[in-house]
Parts: sequence; C-alpha cells; structure tokens
Amino acid sequence: MPANTPNVGVSTLFNPAAPSSVLIANMSVIGGVFTPGSDINRTYFPADTPVLFRTSDPAALTAIGTDATSTLYQTVNEIIGAGVDATVIAVVPNILATDTPAQVLAKVVGIPSAWTGAWALTKAQQETGVRPGLLIAPSFTALRPFGVTGVALAGCSGTGGGATITFLPAGATGNVVVTNGVFSVQMTSAGNYAPGTVVTATLTNCGASAAATVQTGNYANPVAAAFDTICNKLNIAVALCDAPSSSAAAAMTWAADFSTSMNIIATGQGVTISAAGVPTLFDSAASIAALIVTNDQNMGAPYYNPGNHAMPGILGPSRSVEFNPSDPSCEANTMLQAGVNVIVNTATNRISSSAPSGNTFWGFLNTYNDPDWRMINVIRTRKAILDALPDALLKYTGQNLGVALVTVIVQSIQEFLNELIALPVPALLPGATVTYDPNLNDPAGLRVGGLVLSANWAETPALLDLQIYTGGQPTSFTILSDQIQAALTQANVSGTLN
Repeated sequence: MPANTPNVGVSTLFNPAAPSSVLIANMSVIGGVFTPGSDINRTYFPADTPVLFRTSDPAALTAIGTDATSTLYQTVNEIIGAGVDATVIAVVPNILATDTPAQVLAKVVGIPSAWTGAWALTKAQQETGVRPGLLIAPSFTALRPFGVTGVALAGCSGTGGGATITFLPAGATGNVVVTNGVFSVQMTSAGNYAPGTVVTATLTNCGASAAATVQTGNYANPVAAAFDTICNKLNIAVALCDAPSSSAAAAMTWAADFSTSMNIIATGQGVTISAAGVPTLFDSAASIAALIVTNDQNMGAPYYNPGNHAMPGILGPSRSVEFNPSDPSCEANTMLQAGVNVIVNTATNRISSSAPSGNTFWGFLNTYNDPDWRMINVIRTRKAILDALPDALLKYTGQNLGVALVTVIVQSIQEFLNELIALPVPALLPGATVTYDPNLNDPAGLRVGGLVLSANWAETPALLDLQIYTGGQPTSFTILSDQIQAALTQANVSGTLN
C-alpha cells in the first residue's frame, strides 16, 4: 500500500474505527449528607469527605457507631431493614452538639467552592471512583425555612461607596449594590428565623434619608435546591426528598418551589419503622432509595418506574392519604398531579385502623411541571443514555474525520439505542434514529474537525391512566335467545306456552 510506510514483508495493522460498546453507569448508588453520632469513627468518616461503603461491610457499620440520633445510623438501618445490600457514599459534616439548627442546616448544605456538605458529593468520583445516582439528606429536606425574601430601599443617595446593610436579628446577610445610581440589595443569605420573626435592617453610607423595608416569608428548601444543581453536575443523579408530611397542602406548596426541576422526586409522608422493637417515625427518603435500588437490581437497569411496589421494612406511613384509584379527586391523585408521591394501602381487604397503614409506594413522578418529563423512569433513562454516550464515543476523538469514522459513530449510537428497544421490557419505543444532516455540517465546520449528528428516541412511558369505557351490549340478548333455542332443539323440546 503506497500510502503506508514502505515495507517488504507482512504487517499486522490496527483499525481503531470499529463500533464502540456503550455501557451505562451504576445509577443505584445512594449518596447522602448525614449527621454523625457521638461515637462515629472520624478516621473512617472524615468530615465533609465522600466515603464509599456497602451496608453489609462490618468495618463501616462499626465506624458509624450506634448512636440512634445519627441520621447515618438511621439510614443504614432503614436500608438493611428493607432487605437491601446497597452501596452508599456518605458525607458527614462536622456537626457539633452545640450547633444551632441554623448552623446545622448550613453545614449540611455546605459551600460549593469548599466542597463541603452536600457539595462534597460533586467530588465523589474523584474521591471514591464512583458517582451517586440517588441523593438523600434525611431530616433536612422537608423544611421551608423562614427568612428574608427581599429588601426594598428608599431615599438612598450618594455614590454608595462603603455602603452596607445589617439585619436584625442577625442571620440574613446581603450587599448593597449601586447600578447607574440605583441602590439595591443583593442577598447572600436569607437567614433561618423562627416563623413570624420581624426582621429589620439598618443601612450605612446610603444617605441620611435611606430606609430599608424587609420582606420575609418561607423559601425553597436549601438542601433540595443544592441537590438540584448537584444532580446536573453528576449527570446520572436524582434527589429523593421528603416534603412536609403535615398535610397535602404543605407538601404541594413545597413541590411548587421545584416545578422547573426534573431532578427532584418528592414524597409527602414519613415512614414508621421498628427501631429496636419500638415503632419510630423517620423520613421516607432512605426507604424509597432502598426500594429503587431493589427495583434496579431486580430489573437489571434503571429504566423502570419504582411506583406501585411494596416498601419492605416499613410499618406504614406517618399519616394516611386518601386513596381511590378510580377517583381522580382523591387526595393521593391530587398530590401526585402536584408532583408529590405518596405511600398508600392498596389492599382491597384493608380494615379500619386508628394507625396509618399501607406500604405501597404510589410514586411515579418528579416535581417538574412539564408532563413530557415527569415520569421517574423516563428521566432516569434519559440521564443514563446522555451520560453513557460521551464516555463510549470519546475514543474516536483525534481520529481522522471521514466517511468510515462517521459511519462507525452512527452505528455505535444506533446499536445502543436498538439494544434498549430490544430489551424484554423495552426501555425505549421503536423508531429511534441517528442521522447525519448536511445542513448542520458545513465545510467550515468539517474543516476544523467538527461533526454534528442528530439522535432522537422516545423513552417507554409507565402506564399511569388506564381508562375502560363500559356500556350495554344489546346483542348479548340475541346470543342468549339463540343459545336457548339451540338447547331446546337439542333436547327435542317444542311447543308453546298457554
């Protein structure tokens, strides 16, 4: 071959342009932020550091300790009690017994630039070699804190040099910003006050007549808000969050804060679990995470909805939710349509009881207000594919761009999508396509090594609304009459009645 280095003899050459296998990540790893017990082993669990362990690992269980106030201890027991051996990535901030609730919450949320608290999960791959796919923070996601939601300024003058704002009581913080002579306040922390607290503010270097009017109210849960961004950074993750369990209205108000997020899976009840033989209330996130891990293991992949499955290990929900699968106005359906999943009793032979009962996770949706992207299985399938393709196709970067290479890349993507369509329980619907469009690949782009392909597919939706229309069938009586006549004829019976 004149195009190759001249050689007299026989050479074996490698052709790297072959279709690539596409592998999805393990999306069943539970990642969480937890409080420590008094007897936690800090050598095993350094503060604000992702630590990978299995819930069956005796060394990890010993390091966690047995302090029942630790949410890490509680979570591991919930997972084990559900009959699951799960992989967990735990972040345990340096929470002290003297910390106030606001200080504890701040440590759980953490600081993005310092990779502390929840943000430490973004370096899980770097620290452990694994990314979490299910994020939880038991005891910290249900709160809608009360704080400063805005500040209106009036009477400000001057250049604004050295201008400051101070809130009383202390807690909220912000900066005075001057743009084109207009004074405003840029909040850096809303604070975390007792509901109904009257918050005031004083201004300096804003003019003698400057005054600040502080608006207060409840705001979105900061842990869930952090999780939302962290999910996007991790690519494969969704966040399992406990909404307030006090009422349907409170849970739906919580979910409305995240109506533009496809990462948040909210549940509006806690769970009752036997702790050393005593029925005890806990957040439901760990139990739901265990259910999803079990479902993924049983089905072999994250493409399937965890809804309408029993939650092993729980005694019941923290409160009963009215459930009637034939009534769209029942409480369970009302909450679901608002993005709040529930735990119900689906048994047809259930009896009256003063205690809430049932262990079926009636959960199918996230909090997103777009109906096309609300199903849990649809979002997790889309995340799995979008995460897997770059890793599989990275090998082609740097190879000579041409017909052969483009064909191989298209084949790799198409074969992967076809595999998902061909599963015994298909993850995708038929008709997935991968195409090359000349209009998207002009000579200028190709000249500098650019290539644009279009891949389109549809995830298989879960069956949610089965409608059966019923009506009378007059022809049945004709069939009955014919059957009677045939039977009488066969019996040789004839005659008339007088």
